Amino acid sequence: MLNRKFVGRVEELNYLEELYNSSKFEFCILYGRRRIGKTLLVSKFCEGKKSVFHMGKVGSEKRELEALSQVISNSLLEGSAVNFETFEAALNFMAKYGEGERLVFVIDEFPYFANSVVGAMSALQHAIDHHLSKTQLMIILTGSSVSFMEQEVLGNKSPLFGRKTGVLHLKPMPLNESAILSNRGAVESVVVQAMTGGVPQYIEYFGDKEIPLMEAIENNWFNKGGLLYQEPSFLLSMETRNSGNYLQVLEVLASGKNTLNKIATKLNLPTPNISATLNTLVD
Repeated sequence: MLNRKFVGRVEELNYLEELYNSSKFEFCILYGRRRIGKTLLVSKFCEGKKSVFHMGKVGSEKRELEALSQVISNSLLEGSAVNFETFEAALNFMAKYGEGERLVFVIDEFPYFANSVVGAMSALQHAIDHHLSKTQLMIILTGSSVSFMEQEVLGNKSPLFGRKTGVLHLKPMPLNESAILSNRGAVESVVVQAMTGGVPQYIEYFGDKEIPLMEAIENNWFNKGGLLYQEPSFLLSMETRNSGNYLQVLEVLASGKNTLNKIATKLNLPTPNISATLNTLVD
């Protein structure tokens, strides 16, 4: 599915394999921040397995269901036309297919899918309770919005609460793995790790050792067309409702004002508001 280099993640792959080898119904929630390698990990796991891999997108319910129908057609029906007008109908089909053999069903970027398909989580909850739990289906939902996955999918008010059989919060890479991706010497590998926080796709942006590291830093972080120039703003917009407030606090911190009172005075905001904003940024 992807041509990017796969490095490490042995423990995470083993965890997914253990769930797969149970041969009973499994429902795994896999989440982690943007660019952390979720899609690549699940793609690697699905290699050599009967699987349906659907990528959720922002769009209408009709388009999302048409795309899911096409993926199921290509993966299980050798391209024969099939059209599921509801998510429930697609789940019923998957339940019947999973009665006789092991099948992995992945919805990548589930937050997009759930926001496009009305009642998706309730439909999945109903299917698990009435059909899927008796099958050999292994469902994996992934998501880059950590807040959505923890609150809307894993939270105790979610329709899916209590149905999961596995959870995997994908974390940044350790230095010994990121050094392979950065493809640089020991000192520069440490610099890249510190600068990227161990996020695999960010590390890959610095993987051409023919380009001096300082030049790569300038190109990626400080050039307006750089691959990482808008990334902080984008991440904040994904995880928060008023990203502008968080950016203001970060700007004040960058100016050297690093106490609650100094930040609150500069922004003319109550100290408790600043404290809540900082707690969210830390999380």
